[in-house]
Amino acid sequence: MGSWLIWSALMLIEEKRIVARASESSIVAKCAAIIDLLSNSRRPLGFKEITDSSGLVKSSAHRILSVLMREDLVEYDPLKKVYP
Repeated sequence: MGSWLIWSALMLIEEKRIVARASESSIVAKCAAIIDLLSNSRRPLGFKEITDSSGLVKSSAHRILSVLMREDLVEYDPLKKVYP
């Protein structure tokens, strides 16, 4: 039973490391992920579709999309509320 407990603890530690690494991804990687998502989409995407597909939280996605629009890397259609 002791070795199972040690194994479980080690697996939990490794799982936390993986999650930590994923959440530490750079802003550049997040920007690239959104640009890739939009450029590979066959149709314009709404904000919820972007957050659902990218896995980004709403606040991060909003901030990144705002920066990308300011830099003319992403467009937004306010009438249709989509990113073409």
